[in-house]
Amino acid sequence: MLDRNAEVIRATVTGEDKTVKSRVVGPGELQLIQKSNPKAVIEVSRIKDSDDLGLFSGEQARRLDILVTQTAETRSDVAAIYGLPARAMKEEKSSKGETIARLIKIDGPIEPMLHRFFNQQLARAISEKATVIIFEIDSPGGLLTLAETMANDIAALEERGIHTVAWIPREAISGAAIVALGCDDIYMHSEARIGDAAPIEMKEGMAFERAPEKVLSYTREVLRTLAEKKGRPPGLAEAMADKDLKVFRVVNPQTGEIQFKTEAELHAAKQEFGDRQLVAETREDNLLTVNGRQAHELQLAEPPVSGMEELKQRLGIPRAVELRAIERTWVDNVASMLSGGGSAFMLFFFGSILIYLELHTQVGLCGIGSAVCFTLFFWARWGGTAGWLELALFLLGLALIAIEIFLIPGFGVFGISGGLLVFIALVMASETMTGSPSFQGLQKFGAPTATLMGSLLTVIAVAAVISHYLPQLPLLRRIVLEPPGAGELAFDPQLVGSPDPTGLLNADHGLVGQVGGAISVLRPAGKAKIGDELVDVVSDGPFINPGTAIEVVRVEGNRVFVRETDETS
Repeated sequence: MLDRNAEVIRATVTGEDKTVKSRVVGPGELQLIQKSNPKAVIEVSRIKDSDDLGLFSGEQARRLDILVTQTAETRSDVAAIYGLPARAMKEEKSSKGETIARLIKIDGPIEPMLHRFFNQQLARAISEKATVIIFEIDSPGGLLTLAETMANDIAALEERGIHTVAWIPREAISGAAIVALGCDDIYMHSEARIGDAAPIEMKEGMAFERAPEKVLSYTREVLRTLAEKKGRPPGLAEAMADKDLKVFRVVNPQTGEIQFKTEAELHAAKQEFGDRQLVAETREDNLLTVNGRQAHELQLAEPPVSGMEELKQRLGIPRAVELRAIERTWVDNVASMLSGGGSAFMLFFFGSILIYLELHTQVGLCGIGSAVCFTLFFWARWGGTAGWLELALFLLGLALIAIEIFLIPGFGVFGISGGLLVFIALVMASETMTGSPSFQGLQKFGAPTATLMGSLLTVIAVAAVISHYLPQLPLLRRIVLEPPGAGELAFDPQLVGSPDPTGLLNADHGLVGQVGGAISVLRPAGKAKIGDELVDVVSDGPFINPGTAIEVVRVEGNRVFVRETDETS
């Protein structure tokens, strides 16, 4: 390996005692053996030619019988080779220096908001130089992808020299069990429960069913990897997800150690284990779910503890150290409340209605209120179901709508595209697509889509009512743009064929071609003075600033359209 030009040969030779041995030699040494006893060399094979790098994988070295006597994939394999208990391979945490312990609660379903809280508090504990992090888990489970991510993040803390402990006072079911398996040690109350981690998915009619085999296989691999990494029986971890997987209790004949292995593991073993006893909790059609005492007997957890004080004693944390749980703050609770379907309905409703009022009144306050509503909508979901993509789509949609309203007359491609982008962004911000696209994955968007559609229909209905009654409200009458000549008579019932009491209809037809001046900004609607009359007009082109000369180009019903002109009245 040091001399690139050296040749390495493996020779099978017969010794003086007639035993056959394998020797690794160079060309010179091989010649000496052949010269001393020509019949001693039975077989010759070349391991390394000259000018080749002496670089071998573990498997190659084992096959060539050089340097390596055994290969192992995991710490559990090393323990099996040397006849050691699996727990003997757990890394001992250094007791040097001060113990800095932090307690983080994982309480409730594992969903995006909890995941965001978990990331924040984990980063905080790391920044505070914690040497021990206790995760108090009391959860019925949740999203598989988030649970796996949390478990892997916890398992990776070992590389930072941080000792992680799962404390389960009541239950860690489904995805919560996966999170617990990512910890170095698991401590449970004697009556607490852990297990039942089978993946499920939502079918038509909001019914839950077992996930397909490919998802189950993936979940089993996740559980096995975590168990092997933390020195727990992999088969028992897999049995939490696979109801048909049987695990047997066997005794290692060399060490006398009690081990738990699946049928496949027993067949792959290089030794006979003798009698085997089925673990009752892994009987057919049953997901492994055990209490604290059973988990200890099955080598999944440490001996049960009665509470936090006993746990501190076990971990060597001084009694004087107060472990104050890092829990959700009122800000987290508000964000969680606003992320619900009912809050989404209300925020979208008020945000849209306030925009409608702002376009009619142009007082500014309604626009600010609408911006606050949509800001709260995205803030409550930020880092969970909402991210930069959803926000970018939402802002792009608003920009297209603004272009349609303020720059391009009518309601065409820009307006429709902008409206669709806004709606899609809000739906995407309400739900997360996990895994590969599928019909079941798309079904998850049904609820937020229905919520936003219901809110949109409510907005349309309320807007219709407002458009009819808003101009009659005394407080708002002066700031709401009204049809030309609108007054008290405009809202009174009139007989068909009765004369026009205001002369407005006849006067409007005479307005075409008349020149006047804009009194307010026409964007596109506003007020203009034509002759001696103050008329509500609509710009037939771009915005028109106050004081600009305008000309009436056409009249459609009660709408007077004007354009900028160089003539003066």
